Amino acid sequence: MTEQCLRLAAIARDHGLRVEWVKPHGALYHDAAADDVLADAVLAGARAALGDIIVIGPPRGALARAPRYLREGFADRRTRPDGTLVPRTEPGALIEDPAAAAARARMLVREVDTICVHADTPNALAIAGAVREAIDG
Repeated sequence: MTEQCLRLAAIARDHGLRVEWVKPHGALYHDAAADDVLADAVLAGARAALGDIIVIGPPRGALARAPRYLREGFADRRTRPDGTLVPRTEPGALIEDPAAAAARARMLVREVDTICVHADTPNALAIAGAVREAIDG
């Protein structure tokens, strides 16, 4: 984690930027939220490389212990009752309809600090536009 974040920080510096937040991706995101030891390693590695950064992750779980934390929701994904994402391999896991994603985003704004739309979800651009309009509207 530290090495990846150091590389990211170097790229940002080359462009006159500073990395201010980190969001583990994919399996690491979910595994770190469910495992205290892994969450501690992710958080320590990110802080060692980037300093006092904001961490983005699930609304609940081990990552949420970060001092500066943003709870994330997904406009384009369905969740189980425990808040975990329905695996993409299951029918109905993805929300591909922009209106349905916008309705989900309106619900999520009461529960989270930031909303994600995956770039690889079919209709992602239309979904992002509908979500933005629903939130800003």
